[in-house]
Amino acid sequence: MIEPKIHIITCDKTNHVLNLMIPFLDKYWNREKEVNILGFSEPDIKLPPNYNFISMRPQQESIDDWANDIANVLENESDDYVIFTLDDFIPVDTLNIDVYDKVRTLIEEDSNIVRCSLGIDLFVNSPHTVIENCGDYDIIEQQQLSDYRITTQPSIWKREYLVSVLRKSTNPWLFETKNKANDGFRMIGTRNRYCYRWVEETALSGRHPGKINVLGMKPEDIKWCIGNGILRPEELQYGQHVGRVPQFIDYGYDFKIEVLRSFVDNITYDLYVKKYKSVYE
Repeated sequence: MIEPKIHIITCDKTNHVLNLMIPFLDKYWNREKEVNILGFSEPDIKLPPNYNFISMRPQQESIDDWANDIANVLENESDDYVIFTLDDFIPVDTLNIDVYDKVRTLIEEDSNIVRCSLGIDLFVNSPHTVIENCGDYDIIEQQQLSDYRITTQPSIWKREYLVSVLRKSTNPWLFETKNKANDGFRMIGTRNRYCYRWVEETALSGRHPGKINVLGMKPEDIKWCIGNGILRPEELQYGQHVGRVPQFIDYGYDFKIEVLRSFVDNITYDLYVKKYKSVYE
C-alpha cells in the first residue's frame, strides 16, 4: 500500500497552532509519513525533514477563496489518495495500525469509496449502515442523505473527488454544509475502534477567542506542552461548546469528564463521555 500524504490546512491567523500539532502528529502517527502544510506566509517554526510547507498564495485574499486555494494545490498532485485535516485537529492518541490498514485495503479495493473517516467524527451520530463486523469494531458506511458527508475532520480522501467538491465550495463552513454529496459514491468509517483520535471539537474557535481547547488531550501531554512553553495555563479550556466552558486554571490536571455535566446539554454531555471519559478516569 502507498501511504497517502498528510495535508494540513493552515493560514496566517492560525498557523501558530502548528507548534502544538506537529509534536503530537510525530508522537502519535506511528508510521512513516510525508506531510504537506498548505498555508500562505511561511510559519515561524522549524519543520521536521518529512514536512513540506506549500504557500497557496502570498497572502489570503478572502476566506471565500479557501476551497479554490486548496484545490489549486491538490489537483496538481499525482497521488490517488490524500489525508486531509485542519491545523487545529490536534492528535491525542496513537494511530491504530490494524484498523488503519483495514480501511486502507477497502479503499484500494473499491474505487467508489471516496472518503474514509479516521475517527469518531460525526459518522456514528448520522444515519449509517454496518457493512462489516471486525470483532470488536464495525466498518460502517454513511447513508447517502446523511448530514456532513463532507467534512474537514481528518479523513482519507480520493484526491480527484475532494478536488471536485472543493471546486463547488467557497469557505470551510460551506464546504461542509453546502455539499450534500448524495451522489452514489461511498463514504466509510468505523465504530467502537478508530484509526486515529484528535481534539475533535477543534483547538481553536471564534466562539472563544484567545482560548485553546484541550479536551481529549492526555494530562501528561498538556503538562509537557506547558513545561515546554507551547501552552500557557490561562489560555486553556476543556471544551469548545457555546457558553461557559471549564477552564484549565480551575481544574488543572485533575479534570474529570463529569465536570461537563453542568456546562452542556445531555446530548452533548453523552457525546463527550463517549469520546473522552477514558482519558480522564
